[in-house]
Amino acid sequence: MWNMLTLEVIYVFLMDVGPGIGITIVITVFLIIWTILALAAAIHPRLFWNVTQGWKKATKEPPKLYFTCLRVLGIILSLIGLYLLFSPMIYSTGQ
Repeated sequence: MWNMLTLEVIYVFLMDVGPGIGITIVITVFLIIWTILALAAAIHPRLFWNVTQGWKKATKEPPKLYFTCLRVLGIILSLIGLYLLFSPMIYSTGQ
């Protein structure tokens, strides 16, 4: 009952403000999650590896080069995520 009521309130809100805002919210949430995960990979690549691959019993720890590449990739992906999050504000015409 609670879940249906919540979904109905969200649906009414999205239809009230317009159908285009719904996709904007979904894309924004996706980009926030993307950026957080990329920053996590950049800041703590070993922890990121432990969460994604290290839990497998047969997996042994990769070499240092793997963690260096993971850190560089995390930095690149976090920069892309930040750019995509803030580019509408940078390039808006103010209308």
